[in-house]
Amino acid sequence: MADEQAVAELFDTTEQRFGGVDVVVHAAARMTLSSVANFDLSDLDRMHRTNVRGTFVVDQQAARRLRPGGSLVNFSSSVVALAFPTYAGYTATKGAVEAMTPVLARELRGRDVPVNAVAPGPTATDLP
Repeated sequence: MADEQAVAELFDTTEQRFGGVDVVVHAAARMTLSSVANFDLSDLDRMHRTNVRGTFVVDQQAARRLRPGGSLVNFSSSVVALAFPTYAGYTATKGAVEAMTPVLARELRGRDVPVNAVAPGPTATDLP
């Protein structure tokens, strides 16, 4: 999701196959847990690339291509507000998603394209 060329191609294919893009739900994420003192910065970089840059790249294409009446939904996490030990890196990335979402909503005001973030609780997934 962080590769802008790949995401653009995904949107191109969707537009060609279905005539346009009406809804984008961006849920791709990566989660690595560690204390701040012991966090491997390469893990932080990978998480940032997927969770922050990936969201930004998908949102950028959505902002350019969603048809009027469409909708964009980003995924945050309920743990952002809980301050659990070992979650600093992950919550920092999801906090960035929460910060970006209302900005984009205002940028798209007047286009009839709502932009929202949802923050689900724990779910059983294969989140790396």
